[in-house]
Amino acid sequence: MQYLNTVYVEVFNSRTMMTVESSSGGCVGFFGYLTVINGIISNVSVIGSKINSQHHVGGLVGYSSQTVITVHNYTFAQSNISGADCVGGFIGYSQVSVFKIDSSKIQQVRFVGTSYVAIIIGRSNSNTFTLQTSLSTTNLINSAAQQDCASLTNSNTQIGC
Repeated sequence: MQYLNTVYVEVFNSRTMMTVESSSGGCVGFFGYLTVINGIISNVSVIGSKINSQHHVGGLVGYSSQTVITVHNYTFAQSNISGADCVGGFIGYSQVSVFKIDSSKIQQVRFVGTSYVAIIIGRSNSNTFTLQTSLSTTNLINSAAQQDCASLTNSNTQIGC
């Protein structure tokens, strides 16, 4: 049996303003839970949004258990994102081994959390992790506390911490 090993998601001219709140759950974002072998996400804009949950909160993906993810032309702007732990501008909690970012930007976003809060990935739980990025960031506010590095990623492999 042969399985499709690449999923391609393209959203044409998407400008999404959303409010997502979950007081007890997790896996919250434009995509709540994403799991494939290889994933490509293109042309997504999350602007003027409020994203709030307890765990695994991402501007783009709440929880990802992929091998490789590529993001092209993603904008996360003029928004607030918060959670108790694993809060990220792209992915809240990730088991991705390779993460590629191309032509993307995060602007005027407020990050709030208790632990594992970061601009790109809140927490990466991959034994080996490669980050390739072309990312623009401006006017970011990180209101995190405790076990937080306030970096691009928080990882078991100590990337960015």
